[in-house]
Amino acid sequence: MKRTWTSLLQLIIGLSVVTGCAEQSGENRPEPNPVTLKFMHMGVSSDGRDNNRYVMQLFPTLVEERFPNIRIETEMLPEDAYTKSLLMQLSAGEGPDFFEWWPMQQLEGLARAGYLQDLTGLEILESFSPEALEGFTVDGRVYGLPKGFSMMGVWYNKDALERYGISDWPKDWSSFLVACEKLKRAGITPIVMPDKDWWFL
Repeated sequence: MKRTWTSLLQLIIGLSVVTGCAEQSGENRPEPNPVTLKFMHMGVSSDGRDNNRYVMQLFPTLVEERFPNIRIETEMLPEDAYTKSLLMQLSAGEGPDFFEWWPMQQLEGLARAGYLQDLTGLEILESFSPEALEGFTVDGRVYGLPKGFSMMGVWYNKDALERYGISDWPKDWSSFLVACEKLKRAGITPIVMPDKDWWFL
């Protein structure tokens, strides 16, 4: 998958905000009113890659099983047309209730334009590390949740590093950067990536 963003189960838990007050009001609480929410996500791109369509199509079913009064209307667009269409809907005041967004660097513009709901203070945020929410935070306020997480491994040539005085492989990010700087000073390019698929750089 291309992106790192909102665990479906976490989103379902988050939807309890919509119905939570009714659920906590006692045995005689009224049935919650029907709610229809629009969910917009990316699907197959023009080159035929199916980035996350299957997972996202599970979302309405999972939500409706847990919250029978909530109905999810989904709109799936090709990756290439997604951003333009979403921004047009938002600017016209017709944007979806939930949507995927990438890249996170552009989230700030959406928040400042008033297109995003402030999630700060919701209990669901306690399920995430501060680092996971950093990309969704603008001026100390949280405007989104990660759908998932990914990690990238680093392969290294132990003999080559030892030739330049790096005998212990770095155990954290700071020591990794120190090792890279040492290699750079020796005229060695520290990191090489097979970047034909350049989207993750």
